Amino acid sequence: MPTRPVPVGRPGDWISDDDYPRTALGNSTTGIVGFELTVPPSGIPNACEIIKSSNDAELDSATCMLLLKRAQFTPAMGADGKPATGTYRSRVLWQIPFAPLPTAGNLTIAYDILPDGNSANCIATGTGPMMAKRTADDIKAICKPWRFAKPMDAAGKPVKRHVVFETNMTISDAP
Repeated sequence: MPTRPVPVGRPGDWISDDDYPRTALGNSTTGIVGFELTVPPSGIPNACEIIKSSNDAELDSATCMLLLKRAQFTPAMGADGKPATGTYRSRVLWQIPFAPLPTAGNLTIAYDILPDGNSANCIATGTGPMMAKRTADDIKAICKPWRFAKPMDAAGKPVKRHVVFETNMTISDAP
């Protein structure tokens, strides 16, 4: 008797809160994406079709991209008892994850303001959990290029300035 593909592991583990598309998260966009995967005898999906859109292209696209990268199946079986191509349908609920509680730590951003007013040589460092999970993209976002008024010395000549911004966050019980 023919069978359908069967997920290997928990399908709910294929997409996590950490996968939430940044723009959708920033816009507080939520939605349910219905999808259909084509699963060949290898058990690794080779096609994804959105069968019910979330009405957000970024959520729909992220769903298929992540499923094609992570989903695995025991393949379908044909009537002849041999592995066959099959389909798997389900949906993904994209909902804004709870923000973690703030944690103690510090952040230091150091950079130069060049004589032309552009920033350069930005370095962001920190301690504690607030910095532990920062990725290269996060640091790049913190150190995005800035443009300032041209720094001048007392005589009005353009100069280079070094800026260090430090912040420290402490957490304590409220009274």
